Amino acid sequence: MLPTKLFGIIPPVVSPLIDTNTLDVDGLENVLNRLIEHQVHGIFILGTTGEGPNLSHRIRKEIIKHTKTFVQERKPVFVCVTDTSPEELLEIAAYAADNGADALVFAPPYYSPINQQELLAYSEWLIPQLPLPTLLYNMPSHCKVSFSLEAVKKLSLSEKIIGIKDSSGDMSYLNNLMGSVENPDFCFFTGPEILLAETLFIGGNGGVSGGANLYPQLFVGLFEAFQQGDLIKVMEFQQIVKELDRAVYFDGFMKGIKAALALKGICQNKAMPPLFPMANEGLKKLESSIKYLEDKYPFLKK
Repeated sequence: MLPTKLFGIIPPVVSPLIDTNTLDVDGLENVLNRLIEHQVHGIFILGTTGEGPNLSHRIRKEIIKHTKTFVQERKPVFVCVTDTSPEELLEIAAYAADNGADALVFAPPYYSPINQQELLAYSEWLIPQLPLPTLLYNMPSHCKVSFSLEAVKKLSLSEKIIGIKDSSGDMSYLNNLMGSVENPDFCFFTGPEILLAETLFIGGNGGVSGGANLYPQLFVGLFEAFQQGDLIKVMEFQQIVKELDRAVYFDGFMKGIKAALALKGICQNKAMPPLFPMANEGLKKLESSIKYLEDKYPFLKK
């Protein structure tokens, strides 16, 4: 069940695979188990880090079903349903609702060239048909179009829309957004984890942080330090997040996270094309970087 107002660290979970046709169910449970053990505040599946748009609808449904079966009611489950086809989007949204998901997430359609007027019209047509509370997902680097301040302000008036995950990396946009939305229960989450502390400082509610797949204790620790008013600790954790960025994401954050999880024995180093897993010299560099990071900060080994 969703809290009245969302907050905290809601990791965008990787989608472990055995091959391009087979979900790694054991790997998925390993990832989810670590996240829940480290007290994350929610579970976000089929997003960018989860390679959602690359996966077949069959595998997406398997991930939804296995995630909810494993998580049960321990944490709210968010399902990203972004698709180029509204019919397929609504079909996977209905499947998520039927299988116990708590909320949906959708980004702008990422192929058709649309302007702000068309994006708003599409969103206003789509939202009433969604079966669950929904987060907007602002991802202009991948979708080519951003939800404008005016669009978010208008969409936030819908009872279905409960917040936004902003992955633009534009803090002025996010700051202005917080000043524009009048709904007091509307929530603001950042995607880029290097901006997590800054987002909390300006009034944001938390982060959808991909690195939490690998080190959930780091991101939960940062959020808890902020809640406790320990700003020095917040900045110490944020510095480690920056080091994680350099150590793991040098060949792309999606490749880096999944390869690092594989090195730790949590899931397999398999990706869904057009992505391909990190290999050879990249893996050697990654293994060395992770060892350095965990030796420097032993709490990351847990």
